[in-house]
Amino acid sequence: MGDGMKMRQTSTEPITLPDGTHIDFVDETANGQPWTAEQRTMFPTVAEIQAFALQDQAHVAALNVASTIEQRAATALAANDAFLALAAPTNAQVLAQTKILTKECTAIIKLLLNRLDSVDGT
Repeated sequence: MGDGMKMRQTSTEPITLPDGTHIDFVDETANGQPWTAEQRTMFPTVAEIQAFALQDQAHVAALNVASTIEQRAATALAANDAFLALAAPTNAQVLAQTKILTKECTAIIKLLLNRLDSVDGT
């Protein structure tokens, strides 16, 4: 880990490394001693840990939104096929399909722009 990259830690709970070293992120100690200059480059601060945790939460939320949109896409294909099979759709059916297509397009745009904060409008 001494390559200048800090370990990615998402909890401030103390850990024990494979070599037996006990790391406390809150107190910034290793085996009860203040971190050395090298350890400061290896171990994240509490603020960095909290930032990592927020990034992970945002990533999981985005994956959930993408999954929901993908599930809806499978259903949308079947609904679109059913609409296209209508020989003479009524005005009400055309209006309903237009609303559905607008939501489907919004979902596609959100996926393309990686705006996966919510499924609103999809």
